[in-house]
Amino acid sequence: MIATEGNDSNFEGKSEDPIGERRGAIPAQIAHLTAREIEVLTWVSEGKRDSEIATVLGVSVRTINKHVQRILGKLHVETRTAAARYVVRAAPPVTGDPEPGEDGNEGERR
Repeated sequence: MIATEGNDSNFEGKSEDPIGERRGAIPAQIAHLTAREIEVLTWVSEGKRDSEIATVLGVSVRTINKHVQRILGKLHVETRTAAARYVVRAAPPVTGDPEPGEDGNEGERR
């Protein structure tokens, strides 16, 4: 999965589709993006710069810049932040504590 909350442990060349895996079905607003554009948009939503995304995906910074420009155009937005909101909207709502056993502690409270 993609690193979150400042943890870059998975930012080592791994290329996954966390919108599809971690966040459920791809929302209709971004369903028309290519798989690569969704991948780039996911990294953008994690706060990564074009140069960082390029390194992970093994392409040039210019290629990432072009992907970002196409994403902005397809989503009819002007900024990376506005585009990233589509990913945030796709995330399921966070609700309370995990059910007993879901966190691996068999219901024990910390």
